[in-house]
Amino acid sequence: MTGARRRLTVRAGGTPRTLATLRRPRASPPVTIGVIADPHVATRATGTWKAYHRTTAFLRRAVRTLNEADVDAVLVAGDLTKDGERRNFEAFDAAVAGLDAPTVVIPGNHDVPKADDGGDSLPIRAFERRYAPGGYPLVARIGPVTLVCLNSAALPDGSLRETTGGAVSRAQRARLPAVLDSAETPVVALHHTLGPLDAHDGHDRWSTFPVRGWASLRRTLAIHDVPLALTAHHHVPAATTRTGVREVVAPPACSVPHAVTTVAIGPRGTWIRTHPLATGAEVAESYRTAMIDGGLGARIVRLATDAVRRFPLVED
Repeated sequence: MTGARRRLTVRAGGTPRTLATLRRPRASPPVTIGVIADPHVATRATGTWKAYHRTTAFLRRAVRTLNEADVDAVLVAGDLTKDGERRNFEAFDAAVAGLDAPTVVIPGNHDVPKADDGGDSLPIRAFERRYAPGGYPLVARIGPVTLVCLNSAALPDGSLRETTGGAVSRAQRARLPAVLDSAETPVVALHHTLGPLDAHDGHDRWSTFPVRGWASLRRTLAIHDVPLALTAHHHVPAATTRTGVREVVAPPACSVPHAVTTVAIGPRGTWIRTHPLATGAEVAESYRTAMIDGGLGARIVRLATDAVRRFPLVED
């Protein structure tokens, strides 16, 4: 199946697709983690390649899909909102309140204030009080698996969302080795990717997509034998391995392919699948809007469509 070229057909509640099968991590008893990436909830915006007018509906479908999948925990991998607006956090909270499984949340670059937001957005400390009262790293033990969640949305000088990039703070990095040492089966999650990916990086100002200091962070994960890192941000599903660390970029809920992800970790390895949230007509609408708008959105949607056609991206 690897490399096969297939027509992209997606419908709400449709057949899940295998993104990757991995030898590691392994866990017994098995656990399944649901991943909602980049929902970008917008209550007063329409259109664009992110389908703002459908974001709340897609998030609600993600909740139903993960409840039906009977996942053991849910990771929301950042960019909860369009641009950190308080009203959109309220809409996000209302939707995810329906999740049956325990939920952990990390911020994305769109969840933190901008200089010109007029005070409408949620300060990063308020975000932490709301979703991670103990701060980051946020550690969630799910059976034999330890999910270690990092905040990569804040820049080192404390400024926020001046670029699409981000960084893991010194305080988090200082705590990380001890956290990983105590984990039986660690899986690390952060919003920004752990290095350049062909989908965006090296293209003008969009080359800031990886987390700052990604090579050093990857070395830390490799030293502590972390078998899997879950990221988001790119809006293009991907799987890559550097320095022995496998990274899987989860597909977005808001834009093509409009999907939610399950990560099933069992005694024989890990099975990562995407579950469609949009109807064929909704996917066509998103694709058509992206092509009309052009620019980055059109590039991302083309790359995401091509990635799904090549599923599975990894078969260990």
